Amino acid sequence: MSQELSSVPSWLGERLTDLFDRVECECPRHGRYFGRVRKGSQETPQCPQCASEAASRDKVAEEIKDRLRRSYVALEAMLKPYGMYRPRYGTLDAFDVKGEKTKEKQTALKAATRFSQRLLDRIQTGTHPELGLFFFGEVGTGKTHLATACLDELAKQGIPGLFIRVADLFDLVNSSFGAARGDFSVTAFIGLVSRISCLVLDDVGVQSWSLSEQKRLQQILEGRQANGLPTIYTTNLGAQDLVRCLDKRLVSRIVGTTYPVHFGWGDWRKSKPLTLEEAFGGD
Repeated sequence: MSQELSSVPSWLGERLTDLFDRVECECPRHGRYFGRVRKGSQETPQCPQCASEAASRDKVAEEIKDRLRRSYVALEAMLKPYGMYRPRYGTLDAFDVKGEKTKEKQTALKAATRFSQRLLDRIQTGTHPELGLFFFGEVGTGKTHLATACLDELAKQGIPGLFIRVADLFDLVNSSFGAARGDFSVTAFIGLVSRISCLVLDDVGVQSWSLSEQKRLQQILEGRQANGLPTIYTTNLGAQDLVRCLDKRLVSRIVGTTYPVHFGWGDWRKSKPLTLEEAFGGD
């Protein structure tokens, strides 16, 4: 009896020998190995080292997901009492690429799709996991839709992220919410928001930022970069225009850790005015 069957009862080993053939295979990574396939089958048995490595990768991925989930749950619990604004999340499938500048819209959708569907793998392999997205363009072009669609996709993978309007972020770091009552820690907030899978900062540049606000943002971005985690920004301003409301070094950090996507088409909200019947129904 072969060494492969020496640890099983003789009657079972004989039965396995009757049912399976022992075949020699070649793995392009690990070289020669032996496996068993059902008699008459043309299948190739899996390389045992490849199988072991895959199981190890799956275990690491689950550990990463668990760590990111726990950070998100703690952050959500922290923010729940303050009624933070949450938009209706878009989906990748619902992003409309028809009409003007179809190719540009398809590029924006492709960027969001690849970012969200490959993030966990990038975190696990260390392949630019801190690289986020910089969505810029006029109002009503779908920037927030695609940003929240990324969060929707990540939530489906079990690694949800946080959407927050910059105005609400200002309130948090300026102690306008819980800190005024003494039950909100800005330091704890920054620590948690630095450890979730993805942070979406919506409407960056709608107002000038004070030095203290820029300092808090820098702390958040440095924390996320140190943890190898990405941020998505939506703004009506280009990178050069952001300098009017943010420090040059902060803008450089934002630009240096994002892939820019220009939403250069018209406002979808104005593309088709509603008729009276469409708005409120007919007679």
